[in-house]
Amino acid sequence: DPLPLSGRVFISVSSMHKPHVVEVAKLYADLGFELVATSGTADTLERAGFKVQRVFKLAEGRPNAVDLLKNREIQLVINTPSGATPRADEIKIRTTAVYTDTPIMTTLSGAKAAALGIAALKKNGYAVKTVQEYH
Repeated sequence: DPLPLSGRVFISVSSMHKPHVVEVAKLYADLGFELVATSGTADTLERAGFKVQRVFKLAEGRPNAVDLLKNREIQLVINTPSGATPRADEIKIRTTAVYTDTPIMTTLSGAKAAALGIAALKKNGYAVKTVQEYH
């Protein structure tokens, strides 16, 4: 799927990834994306000074990430696994992302690479250039 150039990015990372999520969130915020997160990740991002739209975890109520995905209100998902076996929430979110053709990153390094790709696309567009045009 092509990477989105704007919109909202849903971020939900495990505890061990929380210290590193701020750096990734900054890349997306700097690109003009709105940040959406569940409580724990939202707390981390808000403490770092980001404006975050909070959504419920699936068991907490609605609207949750699955609702927003189904309504096409999320353009990219960053969701790192919480352990060896993904929790029910993670599986539902990822399944819905696949079903709605929403790009999903399951590692922070992948999310960072996607942000750099989006930055390049915003700068240069999707146009293809010959190698000679770069010199």
